[in-house]
Amino acid sequence: MQVYQAIDWQGRQFRQYHVLRLLKRDRIGALWLAEEGQRQRYVVLRLLPGVAADAHEYIHQFEQIALASSGLEHPHILPVQDSGVEVGNRDEVIPFLVYPYLEQATTLHAHLQRTGEIPPAAETFRHLFQAARAIDYAHSQQVIHGGIQPVCLLLDGTRLLLTDFCLASLLDSDITISRTYSVDLPYLAPEQAQGEKQEASDRYSLAMVAYQLFAGRLPFEGKDNPYELLLQQLTLMPPAPGRFNPTMNLHMENVLLKGLAREPQQRYSSCLELVSTLDRAWKGLPLDPLDDPDATLLVARKPPVQEPPSRSVVISASSPSSVPSLPVMPSRVAAEKKTMAPMKITPDSLPDTSEQAVSPQEEKKGKLNRRTVLIGGTSAVALAAGGATLLTLWLRMDPFKRLPGPLKFTPGKPLVHLISHQDMVSNVVWDPSSRYIASSSQDQHVMLWDVGGLLRQKSARLQVMSQPTHQWQFGHNGIIVIFEVLHWTRSGRKIIISGMDSGSFLLLDPFAESDERQAYSNTSGESPGSSLYANAISDPHSDLLAAFVAYSGKQLEILLWREGQPTKAVASLTWTSPNADPRESPLLLTIAWSCDGMMVAGLTTDLDVVIWDVNTHSVKKTLKVPMRKQKIENVKMQRTPVLAWSPIDANILAVTIVETIVLVDIREEKPLDVLITDNQDAYTPPTNANETGWVPQVLSACWSPNGRYIVAGYSQAFTTMAVWDLQKQAVKRDQEEGHLQDYLFPPPGTSNAHTGSITDISWSPDGRYLATGSVDKTILIWQVDASEE
Repeated sequence: MQVYQAIDWQGRQFRQYHVLRLLKRDRIGALWLAEEGQRQRYVVLRLLPGVAADAHEYIHQFEQIALASSGLEHPHILPVQDSGVEVGNRDEVIPFLVYPYLEQATTLHAHLQRTGEIPPAAETFRHLFQAARAIDYAHSQQVIHGGIQPVCLLLDGTRLLLTDFCLASLLDSDITISRTYSVDLPYLAPEQAQGEKQEASDRYSLAMVAYQLFAGRLPFEGKDNPYELLLQQLTLMPPAPGRFNPTMNLHMENVLLKGLAREPQQRYSSCLELVSTLDRAWKGLPLDPLDDPDATLLVARKPPVQEPPSRSVVISASSPSSVPSLPVMPSRVAAEKKTMAPMKITPDSLPDTSEQAVSPQEEKKGKLNRRTVLIGGTSAVALAAGGATLLTLWLRMDPFKRLPGPLKFTPGKPLVHLISHQDMVSNVVWDPSSRYIASSSQDQHVMLWDVGGLLRQKSARLQVMSQPTHQWQFGHNGIIVIFEVLHWTRSGRKIIISGMDSGSFLLLDPFAESDERQAYSNTSGESPGSSLYANAISDPHSDLLAAFVAYSGKQLEILLWREGQPTKAVASLTWTSPNADPRESPLLLTIAWSCDGMMVAGLTTDLDVVIWDVNTHSVKKTLKVPMRKQKIENVKMQRTPVLAWSPIDANILAVTIVETIVLVDIREEKPLDVLITDNQDAYTPPTNANETGWVPQVLSACWSPNGRYIVAGYSQAFTTMAVWDLQKQAVKRDQEEGHLQDYLFPPPGTSNAHTGSITDISWSPDGRYLATGSVDKTILIWQVDASEE
């Protein structure tokens, strides 16, 4: 469709309007101050780009928008006084709208730029309530704005007015291909990028405006790089806004993050519900049952489903028969026990996050073309330069079903070296925004590293950071620190620290100006002799925390707390060992939360995996994980193993057993694969190997965020890591059908690599980087996504 050059209308007549001067040009067209002679009043004349008179589809679409906009009558909507399509030069027509002129009015965008500060809460809530009522009213009239952002919110004294309804939808046409700007992209709801505009899209955009008002910034950076910004929005969880505004409480953060949920059905049902809930959180008033800080019962996330009785299943790696055996169960455990068929290792049963078979209807719905991806305005997805690369990304990534990456795995190269710890690094863990790393060490320090800026520089040389952003010392006053586990809370605002001989675990606020630590314990029902919370983790979808006490007893127990309620656990998950002799009862080694937040898994010293239902607090089933090398006897001497759920499938667990990683399907109750390395360095005994019980073992392992790869470090492999591609069809197998690694990196002798065994590995949530901690007291960050090059 032909687009005509903009005309300078100053001093000219446009219908009954005498044009005085240009107010501004924006993504939609131009705003002119004009005088309507007949009524002797000033008006704002919005002129859209002129188009060919035969552009009937576009003209009809504009006329429908003008009709809908002029029918909206609300105290917080700027009324449309006139509209139409005027004949211009040659065969050109010019769509226009007329608004009242408000001499003192300014946009919220200009106001925020001028002040440069976070507005007072009372002012922010006044703006949000007025905007919410206007948007909900429009929705009641079946009108979706489609482009809510600060430039569309006019401030006239204490009154807010919403303007430019529906004009963003005009940008989904040929006229806008050369008129795309990234300024609107941060407010774009994910579903809008595929042309699925709905009322929930407006609610997402308002939640983004609210986030900006309270945090003083948008959650993601990259305004000058729309490709990077889009990738962050579609793959990363927004950082907790309280990180940038310490006056916000946890419940406010949860409200905003729910408003920014990727799935439309997970957001609030109206704008007024969003703002009202946020206001109640700000005032410290009770929210709904899921958010009520005084609630003592755990509310199910979905209606309870009747589960079959708890079962104990032995998953055998070597049973010669495929016929399940009859159970012989202890009298105290009412469960069915069966032996699975021999392990058939195949990648076909693993979740596929690459090209998936879809129905013709799904294919049609998911296919992207120039009209599916909204171009310009609120989407600004297609770029004037480099747009093809962005569309390629869209074609191979479903933002609603897949996690970020790596988009193209490559054996890593070291980018950043962190060198402040004085002893072996125990833990490294990325925060949800992929900007910060938290680390712990046997030097009894926890450190926070802000590595985002260094990574964005994309330096060709290894960059060294010798001073952490913050650090905290532990272990004084007689407290013994083990530091088995560090975790971030779901919001990314606090670090969970467990493994201290103090009868509690801690939540540390790393962004507070002062040293703010909150100790969690169960003062109302502490188990006798228990004093060490060996592991504490966060529910990925709520403010629940789980931790277990490292002590020997017949009944294993995991306690659940709500964040912000540190003195009393709200529920417990228990399991009674079938061993008759309490002296032989197993211990819990580690726990993990499923990606959907519905289950918690625990691994015992007897290699039992116990699965609990978080809603009902009951045991769903127990599985016996196979040990591949039966000749290894002293398995209990291995380092604390890794238990990790797939980040994309809540039915798949990875369990490290000595030198193997076993993938288990808990729904089908069978092993899917056994990952093994043929790197001989992993099997080379250390110089002091005369000590009994030494075995080669996995020291650390983790999933990639998209669930496609698993990476592991071995005790004696020193700098070398093994990576398995779980979607690869033609894989290498050893004589026992173990899946040999697909990548080994870095090669021995690589400069700037670790000089000691890798003790912990963490994959950044955006999939781009690995962070590794080592016996050599340092941390390295590796680039593992070739699309970053």
